[in-house]
Parts: sequence; C-alpha cells; structure tokens
Amino acid sequence: MWHDLLGEPGYLSGSAGIATVPAGAVVLIISAHASSNGAQFTLFGGAAVPVINGAAPVFFYFYHTLYKADTAGSNAIVFTSTDHYFVHYVKQGHV
Repeated sequence: MWHDLLGEPGYLSGSAGIATVPAGAVVLIISAHASSNGAQFTLFGGAAVPVINGAAPVFFYFYHTLYKADTAGSNAIVFTSTDHYFVHYVKQGHV
C-alpha cells in the first residue's frame, strides 16, 4: 500500500502538457483545475479522465502501487486544457 512506500518523493507541476514521471516511480496524488470545457488528463496512456470546468481543483488519490511509471509502456501523464496540475510521486528504492 502507499503508506509502505519507501524512497525519494517528488512532484511535477504546470499548467497543461506532459508530466513525465521517472521510470519506476509510483503516483500517489494527481490534482488538476480547469477554466474551460474539454479539460482532461490521461495517465500512462489510459482512458481520458475529465476535469470539470470551473469546479474546485480535483484530487485523485492512489492508495496502491498500481500506477507505477513504465508498467504500461509509458511514464507520461498528459494534461489537456487544464489551468494547473500537480503530481506527487515516490521513486521507490533506498533513501
């Protein structure tokens, strides 16, 4: 589970575009906000997750190691039409 992860924490942030998570890192939290219609993000090439226009920033918490960079052949989280995003991850290994 996420509370058992040991390693080097890190984060990525920006407005829109591609957030590249280091290979082998586990995504813990994604937050995003949008002020226009059609905002979304995709996680490691998966299905699009909508970010609702004008709503408070959305937070997605991952309580497991399922979302590990490079397991699906990708380590990119693509944000489209978002005002801002924040990705918190942990790169497992010795601290």
